[in-house]
This record gives sequence, C-alpha cells and structure tokens, in this order.
Amino acid sequence: MSGIVYPGAVRPIVTAARDKRFRPLISSPLLDELASVLMRPRFGYSARAVADFIQTVSATSEAIRPTAEYQVITKDPSDNRVLECATAGDADVIVSGDRHLLQLCSFKGIPIVTPAAFLDTLEIDAT
Repeated sequence: MSGIVYPGAVRPIVTAARDKRFRPLISSPLLDELASVLMRPRFGYSARAVADFIQTVSATSEAIRPTAEYQVITKDPSDNRVLECATAGDADVIVSGDRHLLQLCSFKGIPIVTPAAFLDTLEIDAT
C-alpha cells in the first residue's frame, strides 16, 4: 500500500515485482483490505482507480489461499492476514514497514524485514 501512496523505498520494490525480480504473494483477504484502505476519502482514489490497481496487483502476484488462521498480532488483527498468506505461499521473506509485523522479526521461519533491507537483497538503489 505504501508503495502506491507514499514515495520512498517501497516504490522500487513495486517496480521490481512488475519486472519479475521476485515472486510476490497475495490473498483475497489482503486484496480486500488493500481496496478498503485505498477507498478512504483521504487518499482521493476513485473506485475505478482502485479497481484498476487491484487488477494490476492480482496480475503481478501469485494468488494464495491461506488455510490457517492466526491470531498472533492482537493490536492490529488484520496484520495476521499477511502471516497467513506468507505461510500458505511458502514465502521466503515478509517485507513490511508495519511495526507490529517487524516486532516479530520472523514467523514460522520466515524473516520479516523492512523494505530497505529487502532492497539490499535485490541490490536495488532506493533513490
């Protein structure tokens, strides 16, 4: 989400995903949450713009159907959907700027890293 709305280290990650430099994972619950957040008036996106973006994310990501439900993060339960998608999709890494996820450091053997740390592994300059 932040790669779309805010400039910074996440935008090069979005570009790298489009260039197939890595395999992004997405689930229906994550797409639903993304659409819901982008539709908030403060972001100013039209329903059509959000639908187009969701379609782009879907086309550039591998769709995952989580089979487990986690209640690990209680302060922001929606963050658990990220953990569910990552474990179901056998993710190598979870990339997030979310403090609740980052506080875990890893989950079920999957490291949780900042966008800047992930960019370092891709050897992409964030500037």
